[in-house]
Amino acid sequence: MFRLTAKEESLEFEGFTFKYIFKNRKYDTNHLIIVLNGFGRGTDFHYDFEKALISNRAYVLWIKDDFYDNNRASYYMDPPTLKGNKLESAMIKFIDSALNFLDLSRDNCTLLGCSKGGSAVMYYGIKYKFNNILVSAPTLLIGSSVAGIIPKAKPKRPAKFMLGEDLDLKNVKELDSRIIDVITQDTHFDRNIYLLGSEADPKYSGQIKPFLGLFHKYHNFNFIESQSVLVRNHKDVTYYNAPLILSILNCFAFNLLPSFNNSIIQGDSPNKKAEFDSNPVLKVQKIHFDEKGFLFPEGVFFLRGVPFIDFKDFKYILKFKSKENTYEIFLAKRTDQLTTKMYYKDAFVNYDKANFCTFNHKGIDLSHIEPDVYQVFIELKLVKLGRSCEIPFYMHSSMNTESIGKSITQKFYSENNRAFYSKSAAKNKSLISIISSLNS
Repeated sequence: MFRLTAKEESLEFEGFTFKYIFKNRKYDTNHLIIVLNGFGRGTDFHYDFEKALISNRAYVLWIKDDFYDNNRASYYMDPPTLKGNKLESAMIKFIDSALNFLDLSRDNCTLLGCSKGGSAVMYYGIKYKFNNILVSAPTLLIGSSVAGIIPKAKPKRPAKFMLGEDLDLKNVKELDSRIIDVITQDTHFDRNIYLLGSEADPKYSGQIKPFLGLFHKYHNFNFIESQSVLVRNHKDVTYYNAPLILSILNCFAFNLLPSFNNSIIQGDSPNKKAEFDSNPVLKVQKIHFDEKGFLFPEGVFFLRGVPFIDFKDFKYILKFKSKENTYEIFLAKRTDQLTTKMYYKDAFVNYDKANFCTFNHKGIDLSHIEPDVYQVFIELKLVKLGRSCEIPFYMHSSMNTESIGKSITQKFYSENNRAFYSKSAAKNKSLISIISSLNS
């Protein structure tokens, strides 16, 4: 019935198409980790911790929240708009079938979920008496979260599908009551529940904090709160705590049950001052030519200790210099919150916007540049501070790229830890171009 290929499979089951990934165990561990997923960036349908859990010794089963032909997730539940409990019945039967397939019981199983996935894990875990539950930043009032009521926000993508076109408040209340009711009515106290959260999460005050008291009846309830300058929003809770989550799951693989009770993870003080460093940080992440010969550079460029919060406060300029000519091209900027985390050092500084790219991601037209060989530089102008910094552009040689047009050949390459751009008349086409033209 199941295929343990560690690749996405599809199975018709109880009237639904279940899309899943099933990873085999390593050695003789007898434990199954089931992962229910949160919202993805561009789609509702993805697999959390897919790469990170490959090395875990337990069996791992990811189930995709993709059951209805609406291109929207459903929190692995039957929406009030559809009535009945067909999906819920199919879900628990699917999970039990996987356990039977492995000759395991619910006692040898852990349910893992983050955000939306954490909501579903809490519901199924409590209602169907799973002993091991691990959730990060769950939304316990599903209806209010989907409708954008708690916290106040735009309705989520599946809102109309789950609650009706008018976001019916009766449906909101019905969804809100699901998790809270199963916890309130539960008398199976011998559980291992791990709940990770942070006051920095906008959902925490309305979705988690009011209900923490309901969990203290469980014998091994562990609330782990993150107090870190790097946890600034909802998704940061899981990202920041990923190593801890994986460590707990590694213990579960051996059927070991760690206990943290109520614990606080504390990082650096938010009042700690960062030191200014005049040595700039430059990291070229991507660079290539497209079929039109436009150049696409992307990367990170900043000075440590200087916050990059407002695009108006700084400018990026790419400079091409030869003996005869100099050209300056302004670059665009983009936001990536991972930048602040990746380049954290000693104290918190916001580098979210310290990323360069091209305007509207359309590339740079270099047709106005005269044929020659140019060394490339990049300048950072700190408008607000009234200072600037210019350094040679550099990148890894593996990023060398070229564009061969009908009359012009362009190259962007690294040599002796310096970047160069060359433009020359295309005397001979490359072998690839010749073969391509013959084939066409």
